[in-house]
Amino acid sequence: MTWNLVPQYTALLFAAIIWIYSREDNVIPTLKNRLFRMCLRMTVLSMVFVIAALTMNARYGEWPIAVLHAVNILALFSTVLVTLTFLQYSMAVIWENEEQVYRNLKLAAIPAVLCAGALLSTPATGFIYSFTAPWGYMPGPGFGLVNAISILHLAAMVAVILLNRKKLQRSLFGVLLSFPLLGLTLALVQEFYLRQYMLSGVSTTASLLIVYLYLQNKRIVVDDLTGLQNRTAFRQVLQLRLQNKQIFHIIIVSLDSFKAVNDKFGQTRGDGFLQSVSRYLTDIVPIKYIYRISGDEFGIILENKDSSAVQLATTAIHNRFREPWETEGVSYILSASIAVAAIPVHAGTLEEVISLLEHCTHRSKTDGKGKVVYADGTMVSKAHRKRRISEALEEAIVSGGFTVHYQPVYCVREDRFTSAEALLRLDHPDFGSVSPGEFIPIAEEAGLMGELFYLVLDRVCSFLRLLEQKNISIDAVSINCSVPQIFQENLAENILRITETYGIDANKICLEITENTFAERNDLITGIMYDLGQHGIQFYLDDFGTGYSNLSTVVKLPFEFIKIDKNLVYEATASQKSLSVMKGLAAAFAESGMKVIIEGVETDAHREIAATVNADYIQGFLYARPMPEEEAAACLQQGRFSDGHNNS
Repeated sequence: MTWNLVPQYTALLFAAIIWIYSREDNVIPTLKNRLFRMCLRMTVLSMVFVIAALTMNARYGEWPIAVLHAVNILALFSTVLVTLTFLQYSMAVIWENEEQVYRNLKLAAIPAVLCAGALLSTPATGFIYSFTAPWGYMPGPGFGLVNAISILHLAAMVAVILLNRKKLQRSLFGVLLSFPLLGLTLALVQEFYLRQYMLSGVSTTASLLIVYLYLQNKRIVVDDLTGLQNRTAFRQVLQLRLQNKQIFHIIIVSLDSFKAVNDKFGQTRGDGFLQSVSRYLTDIVPIKYIYRISGDEFGIILENKDSSAVQLATTAIHNRFREPWETEGVSYILSASIAVAAIPVHAGTLEEVISLLEHCTHRSKTDGKGKVVYADGTMVSKAHRKRRISEALEEAIVSGGFTVHYQPVYCVREDRFTSAEALLRLDHPDFGSVSPGEFIPIAEEAGLMGELFYLVLDRVCSFLRLLEQKNISIDAVSINCSVPQIFQENLAENILRITETYGIDANKICLEITENTFAERNDLITGIMYDLGQHGIQFYLDDFGTGYSNLSTVVKLPFEFIKIDKNLVYEATASQKSLSVMKGLAAAFAESGMKVIIEGVETDAHREIAATVNADYIQGFLYARPMPEEEAAACLQQGRFSDGHNNS
């Protein structure tokens, strides 16, 4: 039979192009990437051997019989290895675990080993093929074994992909499934319709092209703006180095307040500054070690175990940020906080590394922008605690491990407690009571604030129901509402659903909002507040005096209550000027129809300040501390605090 090798030559050309082009990529040596390169090499070699074998077989008699046997054995066995390698690649994409992949590969390799034995014995037995004068190459009784094993590998690939389809995104599922289905389809076409054409290389090369474009293309791990590797590559390299137990250092360069740079110069010039920074970093460190891990944050992974090299790079970067950067005719001095950590000295898992880096960067910024912070034992402990608290928060949400305490609020006019603030508490068996000041920022970073809000709301509604059953009168209970919480979708509907479940009027719920919530999204927050207000939900402006809002902004928003921050109270006890400012603020709010709450009242001096400014409500330890549900109910039932003071 005379074979038409044009499809095979064409496929070989395209496979070679993919191989050459992909060599330009800075490939991360993960198992998946290593196997893709192996697939490329095996495909090219297999097509070369097949073309050589078919060409030489057609000229039987011109070649030594030993050479013919060697080339044919390589050609047949390489086709089996191609499908086996693709099967291994598919498993690596699905599981990303070398031990699991190699464990399953041992089973999949058994047919290939049997095929190798049959091929090696063929020159003596003629089982797969034989060379017989004058016809030359002749199929043997076991000729179909090679194709059968290749088809078995393809079928196994289909089975593995289908069994694990729930782990895969739809697009990834389709890409992985393309090779075995394409291979099986072309095998049938060749067998029944185009027997003179060699199409095995066509299916393999087409699959390689699909995989390269969708799974292996360098664009997947390269940042378009700077040309550096991205966060995905950063995490992959970290994971790989941790698995190999290599000692390395990480430098994080986090630009300070870069949003202000974009606001000042525009997005285009902001991008120009980022490109300038990335170019400078490539002058200090080879580009393959640099990553853009977020919009304004860069990471550098240095393999050198010598900390002096890390020190030199860090110092050079730090000094450079003391000088102006230029882009499109604009010159500006950027500020960058820098964090440095030794791995695995300071962290042993990917989660620990990420947590430590976040903590170090945060510490660098809080110590003063533009600082360099080196990880040490204390930071490692704090980062570990932060990570454990994050895990505890997730566990507590599922198990109901939170408690809600209530701090009664004293109404001056009625001379009794008429409302309360709900305060979330977290107690953990390993590290005891965790203050909201510590776990709330962690919850915000972890994206858990929405779940916490509804958890507190549910407990508050249960508490209000309890008060009704005890015939205890209360105007409302307030709940702190952060930026992520107030901008949740269907917030009003969800609040009403929970209140209706307990048979509670929505006007019994007040939301406490801080100034930073509406500082930059005034129009949006106004609409949300009016929408909620239509259902009777009221609003407190919490911690007034700690943000940057002005009175004109505050009075335009539908706040019923203004809570003056305790720091202003403390200043007013020591400064007549501060006291005068507080009196003026309270009078302005009262004239605008808003009630004033003085919070943080802990001493008689603080109470006198509240009286001087004609506060409507008072909240603080002097009157009542935050307390569990039953104690709070008893306090509210009593109505007045009993510490010996006369409040009239």
